[in-house]
Amino acid sequence: MKLYPLLILLSSLQAATAEWKPVAGKMLTPWGSKLDPAATWAEYPRPQLQRKNWTCLNELWSYGIGGKENGTGMSRPPMDGEILMPFCPESPLSGVGKLVEPGQSLWYQRGLPANRVAGERTLLHF
Repeated sequence: MKLYPLLILLSSLQAATAEWKPVAGKMLTPWGSKLDPAATWAEYPRPQLQRKNWTCLNELWSYGIGGKENGTGMSRPPMDGEILMPFCPESPLSGVGKLVEPGQSLWYQRGLPANRVAGERTLLHF
């Protein structure tokens, strides 16, 4: 009975990654043309500082590109679509292919997994 929500989550993740495509008409390396969005650069970034409990955040995130400051600070723009992390929006592998112009802001949005362990702190690095 507890597997049912997990299966829904996995099927929605597979559907999201099935929609991702690199930007058409751009030159790709052999590695880039074989990229699996569900397994983007999954190795630990600093092997000499490796921790046993860590979560890779390289996957599809929502993104939005906003305009100039509105006088009271930046307000979050509506989300424009999905971007494959860790690629910048200009990269073909991001799936976006847009340039963030001067005066614009780039916003990312994603839920984080709650892998809390009693008695331990959570450290988040970007």
